[in-house]
Amino acid sequence: MTMLNLAFALYQRGDIQEAERWYRAAHEKGSSSGLFSLAALKNQQGFTAEAEMLWAEGTAKDDGPSLFRLATLYLDSPDLAKTGSGRSLA
Repeated sequence: MTMLNLAFALYQRGDIQEAERWYRAAHEKGSSSGLFSLAALKNQQGFTAEAEMLWAEGTAKDDGPSLFRLATLYLDSPDLAKTGSGRSLA
């Protein structure tokens, strides 16, 4: 949890690059919250394809928030849902 708290504090300070590093580190240690937050950050930066892949990874691990966010991404972007990664939400 400490990595996530640090990442969030860095994000709030505007140090996006360091926040991303710590969210990624939390994700690599197995944190589903780290994965979700990293995907949200990438999406906010305009890296929708990377966010989609991360949320799909969370979905494959039965992470409810990732499933919800991936579904809303597809609902908000019908073209992405048709031409995206081709992953199933199930």
